[in-house]
Amino acid sequence: MSNRRPSWGLVALVALLSAGVGATVGYRLGWTTHEALQEQGGDGLVVDRASAEAFCQSGTVFEGSLTLTDDETVQGLACLEEVRGDLVVDDQGAVTKLILPNLERVTGTIQLGDTTDLQWVSLPALTEVGRDLTVYPNPKLLTLELPALTAVGDELKVEGNPLCGEARFPALRTAGSFVLDSNETLAMTELPELVEVGGFFDIEANPQLVAVDLPRLTEVRGDFEVRENDALRTVSAPALREVGGPLWVGTNAKLEELSLPQLQTIVGRVRLEENPALTGLDLPGYPPEGGTP
Repeated sequence: MSNRRPSWGLVALVALLSAGVGATVGYRLGWTTHEALQEQGGDGLVVDRASAEAFCQSGTVFEGSLTLTDDETVQGLACLEEVRGDLVVDDQGAVTKLILPNLERVTGTIQLGDTTDLQWVSLPALTEVGRDLTVYPNPKLLTLELPALTAVGDELKVEGNPLCGEARFPALRTAGSFVLDSNETLAMTELPELVEVGGFFDIEANPQLVAVDLPRLTEVRGDFEVRENDALRTVSAPALREVGGPLWVGTNAKLEELSLPQLQTIVGRVRLEENPALTGLDLPGYPPEGGTP
């Protein structure tokens, strides 16, 4: 991470007040003292571009949780490199484009959900999310760009975004859990570097999704589910060796190929059902000798 100016908190607020900005600005920003921030869980609300630009004059690290409310505020925070808390865009505001070109790390959760206007998310420098990354639901979301994201500590969920046609994660290596669910026009996902999922892996009810290709995935420590994807034709995870829960691939009307050639350990039931077009199955030990699928 690049050399930063000091993080913005009480010091910057005192500087603003000393400069004659006025106590009302401090109130609108939602900050008081460090002690009060701790009691509030560190919540901060940047409500206008002026306060965002004032932040950028003092630092690039936001201490606490940050809720963004409009496009001008987002534009004013172009300097932002780190949020030491949560980053939230929700129904409190009217953000249409979340573009933060320098944001590298969020230690808490990124919550992008229950929005009415959000159309474009571009976080090109973001590499790490400490807890959840939730994109759910956003009825107008068209674009989700996270090209540098390598790690999500807890759940990565993209759900209920009916206009989002792609969910690419070209650098993602690890996630606590991974969910793509109920995205009506999602036709493509990309996970070429994903190696490990610490919990469950669930791709469900994406009626336009054609392929799931997981070339480097070796371990899923929870359930592995691929279900109810009407256009899905192939599921391939050639390096997957262990699933720490049930394996369920079902109700994929056009699924032709399921390739899991290295999968040796499944801790739970194997359910392959209602995949009427499935002719190419590579899964060691299935169906069990003398048994039924």
